[in-house]
Amino acid sequence: MKKTMKKLTVATMVALMTIGYTNSNAQAFEEGKSYASIGYGVGTLSKSLYSAYETYTDFKYTEIGPIYAKYEYAVGEKFGIGVHIAYKSGLAKYTYTEGADNFVQSMNSSSLSIFGRFNWHFGDHEI
Repeated sequence: MKKTMKKLTVATMVALMTIGYTNSNAQAFEEGKSYASIGYGVGTLSKSLYSAYETYTDFKYTEIGPIYAKYEYAVGEKFGIGVHIAYKSGLAKYTYTEGADNFVQSMNSSSLSIFGRFNWHFGDHEI
């Protein structure tokens, strides 16, 4: 199952990179144009936060994301403004024993971030 998930993630990343391909005679960044991208991050530090629980029986950590979307509008030849939105969620689950009883514990975490962007594009490279 993990191999299938990794293959699916790689295939999705390749597809997203292909979608972003532009005309070979176009400038890389042009005033008045809009630029958007979506993506899926690989790896976060969240699992390391739960590493203290790895000694418990049946410890399992699953995570989705970060998934993000970015938008930028070129206000000048080298400057753009926009927005960045990202989401991530995680679930840690484990079993612990207290006396003669076993308890299943789970912890959920999620994060949504939305922030403004100001980008300065330097260099004169044309594609």
